[in-house]
Amino acid sequence: MTKKDLRQRIGKLRKSLSDTEISVYTEQILDKVVKSPEYIDATELFVYVNYKQEVPTLPLIRHALEKGKRVAVPRVEGDIMEFYYISEEEDLEPGYMGIWEPVIANVAEAKNALMIMPALAFDSNFYRLGYGGGYYDRYINEHPESNFIKMGLAYNFQYMRHNYIDAEWYDRQVDVIVTPDKLYRRSELESGKANKKNKNILDDIELFVLDMDGTFYLSEDIIPGSNEFLKMVTDSGRKWMFFTNNSSKDKSLYIEKLAKMDCHITGKDILTSGDIMIEFLKTQRPGKSVYVMGTPALEKSFKEAGIDIRQDISESADIVVVAFDMTLTYEKLEHACTLIRNGAEYLATHPDINCPVKDGFIPDCGAFIAAINLSTGKTPRITGKPYHETPEMIASVTGVPIEKIAFVGDRLYTDVACGVKNGAKGILVLSGETKKEDVESSDVKPDMIFDRIYDIGKALKAKGGFP
Repeated sequence: MTKKDLRQRIGKLRKSLSDTEISVYTEQILDKVVKSPEYIDATELFVYVNYKQEVPTLPLIRHALEKGKRVAVPRVEGDIMEFYYISEEEDLEPGYMGIWEPVIANVAEAKNALMIMPALAFDSNFYRLGYGGGYYDRYINEHPESNFIKMGLAYNFQYMRHNYIDAEWYDRQVDVIVTPDKLYRRSELESGKANKKNKNILDDIELFVLDMDGTFYLSEDIIPGSNEFLKMVTDSGRKWMFFTNNSSKDKSLYIEKLAKMDCHITGKDILTSGDIMIEFLKTQRPGKSVYVMGTPALEKSFKEAGIDIRQDISESADIVVVAFDMTLTYEKLEHACTLIRNGAEYLATHPDINCPVKDGFIPDCGAFIAAINLSTGKTPRITGKPYHETPEMIASVTGVPIEKIAFVGDRLYTDVACGVKNGAKGILVLSGETKKEDVESSDVKPDMIFDRIYDIGKALKAKGGFP
C-alpha cells in the first residue's frame, strides 16, 4: 500500500460517517484529551490545525485558551514551518494553516508543553503518517532537544493495528494516541522485557562506533539530533568515535565536512575503511606495489602512509585496491580488471553497494566490486566493515575490548554485521539505507533498533545510563 492508497482508504472511511457520528466521535476524543494528565499538567500547547480527514482541533484550541493555557499554532510558508502564539480564537487565519499574529513560539524553551497532532493515520508503532509533505514531522526533527509530549488524535480507523505502509524518515512517533474508544500510551504498550534487554545491552557498551553516511548525516545535511547524541554519550561517561566505510575522502575532508555541521573533531576521533586498508598493507603486504582505484584524496592518503602506489596505466602493480571511487572512469575500471586478470592480488576497502544521499542512493564500492567480479571471475579480500580487521584495529587504537564496543549504522550487512559477527554489539538506525521490514528477511539481526542516533542517547538517559 502506498501513501496515496492510504489517503484514499481513510478518505472513504471518513466519508462513510455521518456528520452526527463525526461530531460524537470528535467529542469523545476531546473529552479524553482534556481529562488526561498530559493535558491537565501542560501550561503550553502546540496544536496542529486539522486538515481534511483529520480530527478537528479548533474546539481544543478554544478550551485551552479558556483555561489560560498558552497556545501556539503553525504557519507554513514555502518549505518552512514555525509555530506562532495566539491569544484568542479570532487570531486564527481562515484556512487550515497559518495565523496573523507574528509572535514566534520557541519550542526549544517550552516548559510543560504538549503537542497535539491529528494525522492521516497512526501505525501500530505510534508513527504519525502524514500526507507526504512532512512539515510537522520535520519540525520535530529540527528541534530534537525539545521536551514536549506528543499526543496524536485519531478516529478509530486512523489508528491502524497493522503497518500497511512504511513510515518515512520524517514520520515521527507520538507518545500518546487518543481515539473515541481509548487513550493509548506508548510507554505502557512497550514490552517491559524488551526495555530490560535494551538497558542491559546499553549498560555493557563503553564505546559507540558511529557510521557517518546515513547515520550522522545524509549528504551535506546533518540528521537532526546527531550532535546532541554525542554530548549525551560523553555525559554518560562513555566514548564515541566515527568510522565510515566511505573511502572516497581522507580524514581532513571529513573533519572539515563535520565542522560545517557544528561538529568539531580531530583526527583521533575518526577512522575510515581507507585507514584499515593502509594498516593492512603496511603490516601484511609491506613493500608491495599498489594500484588504487579510488579518488585523488585516497591516493594522497596512501602516498602519505608510504605505500608504493602505481597509478599510471602503463605500469604494473602487485595489488589492486578497489575503493569508493567517485572519479571512476572506464579507463580506470579496465586497468583494474586487466591487472587482476594478470595475477595482481585483488583487495577492496568495503562492500557497501550504495551510498545514501539526500535524494536517494548512488553506487558505492560494492557495485564496482560486482562489475569487476563479473569481468574477471575473481573476488576480493575486503578489510572494512563488516570484516574482523576493523573491530580489531579499533580495539587496538582505543584500548576498549571488542565485547564492549557497539557498531552503530544504517546498514545491516556492514555496520550491524561488523558488531554481531565479531563479538561486539550491532545497533541499527533507520535514518539511511535499511527499512524496518528488511530486518525480518535478513540473516543479520541487530541487537537494538532505533530511528536515529539521537534516540539511542534518549534511551541511555531514560534507562539510567547517566551517572
